[in-house]
Order: sequence, then structure tokens, then C-alpha cells
Amino acid sequence: MLVGKDSGKNKHYISTCLLIGIAAIIFYRLWPEMYKSAFTIKRLMDDRDKLNERILAETKKLDICLQDIEKLNTMFHREKLARNRLRMVKKGEVIYKLIEEGAEKE
Repeated sequence: MLVGKDSGKNKHYISTCLLIGIAAIIFYRLWPEMYKSAFTIKRLMDDRDKLNERILAETKKLDICLQDIEKLNTMFHREKLARNRLRMVKKGEVIYKLIEEGAEKE
């Protein structure tokens, strides 16, 4: 058995090697999980960015719809909507259909 300075160095060397070995084993066991986690985080961040873009687009559509609703507060816009979309007419009104020259008869 070694006594003196060398035994302290040997203990330090052994404990350092043991610590490095344990760290290597832990790293080896955890590396696949860390890689999967990093890949998952990247994918989730990309998904979040796409969803944020979609939220902005839907918010713009909602703003347009809200503007349309505000327009419906006037009688003129209500009547215009009823005439154009629902093909409604006032009582006693006559609708004329314009036929272009050269158009084939249906």
C-alpha cells in the first residue's frame, strides 16, 4: 500500500475517473431524450408560429365581419344586402334582365 503524497494523488485520480465515468454514463443515457426534447421543442415552436399567423388572419376576417355588421345598422345597407344576396324586391317592383347582344339563348 502506498503511503504519503502518492496515495492522495491516486485517490484524487480514482475519484476523478469515477466521476467522469458516471457523468459519461448519465450523458449517454440521457442524450437520446435530450435530442428528442429539442426536436419536439423546435416543432412546437414552429406550430406556435403558424398558429399565431392563422390567428392574425382570422382576426382580420373578424374585423371585416364586424365592419359589415356595423354597416347593417343603416337601412340602405340592409336593403342592398337583401336585394343582392337574397334577390328580394319591393312590392310592385319589376325586375328586368339585361341580355347582351350575341349572347346565346338558354
